Amino acid sequence: MPSPLPIPGVDLPGVLDSDRLIGIGFVPDSLVLIGGGPIGIEMAQIFGMLGARVSVLEAAPRILGPVDGVLAKLLSDQLVATGIRRDPGLSVDRIDGSEGSHRVPFSRAASHDVIEAQVAAIVAVRLLTTFCRRVRTTAARAAPHR
Repeated sequence: MPSPLPIPGVDLPGVLDSDRLIGIGFVPDSLVLIGGGPIGIEMAQIFGMLGARVSVLEAAPRILGPVDGVLAKLLSDQLVATGIRRDPGLSVDRIDGSEGSHRVPFSRAASHDVIEAQVAAIVAVRLLTTFCRRVRTTAARAAPHR
């Protein structure tokens, strides 16, 4: 079950999730995506190809964590070649601003930086894991598929 990231400012007006980003209705001049998984990278490519200046911020050491490392590296290099900024291995401190103008301060080790963008979108979520007892199933017979 998805849960919002624990970043101050995720609930500010104008901070979008991936569903609202797809229906935004315009191409922003600049876009910062928080999350470098498959959805974030897909959004980065879409908006990058449409002309937006795109930055992807990712907490993990590399983008596309669940994807094979070789493929992820090839795609990461391709993103850079097309002008998409990707910053893995960092911590987003907060989101500031209002609709149409956002500042996203982030840190990595002892360094700090800020990205400013017209649109900020959270395209990563925490997954809450729940444990349950064993699932009971019943046998069912089906006729062969013809």
